[in-house]
Amino acid sequence: MFVDGSGANTRITRWRGRSLGGQRLVAQVPQGHHQTSTLIAALRLRGPCAPWLFGGAMGGEMFLAWVQVGLVPILQKGDLVILDNLATHNVQERSLSD
Repeated sequence: MFVDGSGANTRITRWRGRSLGGQRLVAQVPQGHHQTSTLIAALRLRGPCAPWLFGGAMGGEMFLAWVQVGLVPILQKGDLVILDNLATHNVQERSLSD
Protein backbone atom coordinates (compact mmCIF):
# COMPACT_ATOMS: atom_id res chain seq x y z
CA MET A 1 0.00 0.00 0.00
CA PHE A 2 1.07 3.54 -0.67
CA VAL A 3 0.85 6.30 1.95
CA ASP A 4 0.46 9.92 0.96
CA GLY A 5 -0.71 13.16 2.44
CA SER A 6 -1.99 16.42 1.07
CA GLY A 7 -2.65 19.84 2.57
CA ALA A 8 -4.75 22.87 1.78
CA ASN A 9 -4.66 26.42 3.08
CA THR A 10 -7.55 28.88 2.74
CA ARG A 11 -5.07 31.72 2.33
CA ILE A 12 -4.20 30.40 -1.13
CA THR A 13 -6.35 31.96 -3.85
CA ARG A 14 -6.40 31.51 -7.60
CA TRP A 15 -4.45 33.92 -9.77
CA ARG A 16 -6.36 32.97 -12.92
CA GLY A 17 -9.82 31.78 -13.87
CA ARG A 18 -12.35 31.61 -16.70
CA SER A 19 -15.51 33.51 -17.43
CA LEU A 20 -17.80 34.04 -20.38
CA GLY A 21 -16.39 36.22 -23.16
CA GLY A 22 -16.53 39.91 -22.31
CA GLN A 23 -17.50 39.29 -18.67
CA ARG A 24 -15.35 39.90 -15.62
CA LEU A 25 -14.50 36.92 -13.42
CA VAL A 26 -15.70 37.43 -9.84
CA ALA A 27 -14.57 34.99 -7.14
CA GLN A 28 -14.77 34.82 -3.36
CA VAL A 29 -11.60 35.17 -1.30
CA PRO A 30 -11.61 34.26 2.41
CA GLN A 31 -10.90 37.27 4.59
CA GLY A 32 -9.43 37.32 8.08
CA HIS A 33 -9.64 33.61 8.99
CA HIS A 34 -7.02 31.39 7.41
CA GLN A 35 -6.99 27.67 8.07
CA THR A 36 -4.71 24.81 7.10
CA SER A 37 -6.07 21.26 6.78
CA THR A 38 -4.15 18.05 6.16
CA LEU A 39 -5.36 14.73 4.73
CA ILE A 40 -3.34 11.54 5.05
CA ALA A 41 -4.40 8.09 3.84
CA ALA A 42 -3.11 4.75 2.62
CA LEU A 43 -4.08 3.36 -0.77
CA ARG A 44 -4.53 -0.35 -1.48
CA LEU A 45 -5.53 -1.96 -4.77
CA ARG A 46 -9.08 -2.14 -3.36
CA GLY A 47 -9.13 1.60 -2.65
CA PRO A 48 -8.22 4.12 0.05
CA CYS A 49 -8.00 3.17 3.72
CA ALA A 50 -7.14 4.80 7.06
CA PRO A 51 -8.00 8.36 5.94
CA TRP A 52 -7.49 11.12 8.50
CA LEU A 53 -8.37 14.76 8.00
CA PHE A 54 -7.26 17.21 10.65
CA GLY A 55 -6.72 20.93 11.15
CA GLY A 56 -3.18 22.23 10.91
CA ALA A 57 0.00 21.09 9.24
CA MET A 58 1.19 17.54 9.89
CA GLY A 59 4.13 17.17 12.25
CA GLY A 60 6.01 14.12 13.45
CA GLU A 61 3.72 13.53 16.44
CA MET A 62 0.56 13.61 14.28
CA PHE A 63 2.13 11.25 11.75
CA LEU A 64 3.14 8.84 14.51
CA ALA A 65 -0.41 8.96 15.96
CA TRP A 66 -1.85 8.16 12.50
CA VAL A 67 0.53 5.21 12.10
CA GLN A 68 -0.29 3.80 15.55
CA VAL A 69 -4.07 4.40 15.58
CA GLY A 70 -5.04 4.54 11.89
CA LEU A 71 -2.60 2.41 9.90
CA VAL A 72 -1.31 -0.39 12.14
CA PRO A 73 -4.78 -1.80 13.00
CA ILE A 74 -5.64 -2.33 9.31
CA LEU A 75 -2.37 -3.95 8.28
CA GLN A 76 -2.57 -7.56 7.13
CA LYS A 77 0.12 -10.20 6.95
CA GLY A 78 2.29 -9.61 3.89
CA ASP A 79 1.39 -5.92 3.49
CA LEU A 80 4.17 -3.69 2.22
CA VAL A 81 3.89 0.00 3.17
CA ILE A 82 5.57 2.53 0.87
CA LEU A 83 6.20 6.11 2.08
CA ASP A 84 7.91 9.08 0.48
CA ASN A 85 10.76 10.80 2.31
CA LEU A 86 8.75 13.69 3.80
CA ALA A 87 10.54 15.12 6.85
CA THR A 88 7.57 14.44 9.17
CA HIS A 89 7.83 10.72 8.38
CA ASN A 90 11.26 10.65 10.06
CA VAL A 91 10.17 10.59 13.71
CA GLN A 92 13.30 10.35 15.84
CA GLU A 93 13.90 8.61 19.19
CA ARG A 94 10.55 6.79 19.34
CA SER A 95 9.64 3.41 18.05
CA LEU A 96 6.27 2.49 16.59
CA SER A 97 5.77 -0.03 19.38
CA ASP A 98 5.73 2.67 22.13
